[in-house]
Amino acid sequence: MQCRDVFPSRFIQWTFVAVCLAVGARSGAAAAADPFAGLETAARMVPADAAFYSSMMRNREQVESLLGSNAWARLKAMPYVQMGLALYNLQALDSESIPGRINAALRDPEQRKLIDLAAELVSDEVFVYGDESLVGSIALVQQVASAMRYGPMVLQLSGAAEPFDENELQAMLLLAVLAENIDLIRVPELVVGFKIKNTEYAVAQRDRLETLLREATRDRPQAVQNVEIGRKEVAGTEYLTLTAPLRDLPWDELPMERFEQLETERGEARKVLDAVKSLEVVVALGVRGEYVLLSIGPSTDVLARLGEGPSLLVRDELKSLSQFADRRITSISYLSAAMARALGDVAQQIDDTLEAVEQLLPLAGLDSVQEQEIRQDARAMAEEMKRFVPEPGAMASVSFLTDRGIESYQHQWTVRVDLDGTKPLGLLGHIGGSPVFAIAVRETSSAQQYAFLAKWAARAFDHAERLAVPRMPEDEREKLQQAFDMARPLFRRADVATRDMLLPALADGQLALVIDRRLHSDRFLEVLPATRTPLPMLEPALVVGVSDADLLCKSMREYMAVARGLLDGLRTIEGVDIPAEVHIPDPRIEPHPGAKLYSYALPVEWGLDKQIVPNAGLGAGVAALSLSHDHTLRLLRQQPLTSGGVLADAARPRAMTVVFDVAGLVEAVKPWIGLAFDHAAADQPAGGEVAAVRQQVDTFLEVLQTLRTFTSESYFEDGVLVTHGMVEIEDVGP
Repeated sequence: MQCRDVFPSRFIQWTFVAVCLAVGARSGAAAAADPFAGLETAARMVPADAAFYSSMMRNREQVESLLGSNAWARLKAMPYVQMGLALYNLQALDSESIPGRINAALRDPEQRKLIDLAAELVSDEVFVYGDESLVGSIALVQQVASAMRYGPMVLQLSGAAEPFDENELQAMLLLAVLAENIDLIRVPELVVGFKIKNTEYAVAQRDRLETLLREATRDRPQAVQNVEIGRKEVAGTEYLTLTAPLRDLPWDELPMERFEQLETERGEARKVLDAVKSLEVVVALGVRGEYVLLSIGPSTDVLARLGEGPSLLVRDELKSLSQFADRRITSISYLSAAMARALGDVAQQIDDTLEAVEQLLPLAGLDSVQEQEIRQDARAMAEEMKRFVPEPGAMASVSFLTDRGIESYQHQWTVRVDLDGTKPLGLLGHIGGSPVFAIAVRETSSAQQYAFLAKWAARAFDHAERLAVPRMPEDEREKLQQAFDMARPLFRRADVATRDMLLPALADGQLALVIDRRLHSDRFLEVLPATRTPLPMLEPALVVGVSDADLLCKSMREYMAVARGLLDGLRTIEGVDIPAEVHIPDPRIEPHPGAKLYSYALPVEWGLDKQIVPNAGLGAGVAALSLSHDHTLRLLRQQPLTSGGVLADAARPRAMTVVFDVAGLVEAVKPWIGLAFDHAAADQPAGGEVAAVRQQVDTFLEVLQTLRTFTSESYFEDGVLVTHGMVEIEDVGP
């Protein structure tokens, strides 16, 4: 009896628990299906197959934050700003002046509504979306750009460009590429959207715009007689439409005879013209929900697809950013893999360039054997080159406001075979602690890239010797052949030094470009007068990680010998006059604790400050090149990075980092601006106009320093390249 009493009660309890768990699981599944739950954004109605999407959000909040800052108050209080406002108010008293008309518009209730609507359009969210049709258009533009970039060079080198001027060459290549890609000549589909609250007034303004357009086109010129202004309902929303067939443009006025003279194949010009004339452009404007939508395309189909099917936010690329959905998001961007390939597919650009070269080779005047050799080499080089280029992939990014400024994350699915993010970037400890700017990167082994370059440089050298030299005048041909014979063994020696010494010595793969501001002088040039106080100078430097210091030194000695051999060899060629005093001396070597400096003193007659000494330094696992000994020693010495930001943890594995001290750069520029004002004010009484201008400039520079630093790190996460950036902003004091 007791058992029977317990069993039903526990059964009911467990059943209740199971039901609760099931309901919870269903609600959890629903939440999981919407990783951006709670985030209101236009991306919810953009189709998942979008080519690209970009939005700006919280625009009013950001503007109000700026307007409420001490920095903005400082700018408004500047005498010249106050003078400008007073002048504006004075001119506004004249009702016919521009300020007077602006003030009148602000007082007019209807005009004020229109101005408020314009402000509201950009106050919350603004987005732009393009569908897959844009991919083909971008691909066509890239093909045209590739052909125009390299085609004229091939024609000019071959001599086939002589009958044509530069504009005609461009037209020739444009026609050839367009004719080859007729199917890509089309009107892309784009949508621009603005989130608003006053939707009723937006609809009224759409209707008002229709009236204005009809009045403006009442007496239409011949070219736009068939432009149609109308209304169309799309997905339950009424749009104002403007339809313009391109066939009605004055195509008969084009000089078709001249275009036909530029054809590489008969009929290209007419083929392209017919394709363009068949196009029709449709512009639509309407209010859908909380958004004003403006579209352009061959039809309104792009508007019909909004909100249909899965949205962009369900894509895996966007899900990677959902962890930031609860932040104060200011932008979301997305680029599809297809769009990324169209924009930056280097492999495709190589193929396009190869195709352009092959089309133009017959114009070079080579015999069939020579032409075939170059064609085969070009194809082989193109295939090898494509092994080293990144494979474009999708991209998604988000940025958001923080208490320190603006933070962002970008995820890239591009395959980056050139970057190594498996280890910390040790060079962060060798960029001087607090540089103005520094970018550090660790690349994968460059031995294969060098082998590729060396192979095809030698092949190009061979082609030049066999094809270009015989076409030269006899006296020049003999001298050039002597130069080739002299340089060939020296180049082989340099090649061995690079392969067997330099590349193994730099196998670490780390490289950093650094700009600092600690070099000061009161006279950088002797011809200039000394300044009252020393001024800073921006110092560029290069830092590399060193795996084998002995091999690095050995390679440098080999390069020195090659350079001296080239100089001596040139002296043996008739007509080459190199003074005997021109030579390459050994560098001055200075030992320092844990480091050695190799430098060349600049000629005294140059009159440069003695601190400026081009030099290279070698330390423990690192080498540096700079313009001063102090800078090189500072870079060789290990010291922590003080910039902070996203780089506070130096032990994290990273592929690339960036540091930009904006405030520090302004601080370095200030003394030079002050010096310019001192010279300008030399002949003026104290408190003159120059002093007043200087005060305004000082205030502006102080406000500019509210942008403190930008730091960025790039690292791999499950094969995806993540770039995390931070802009730190600090308001000025009251």
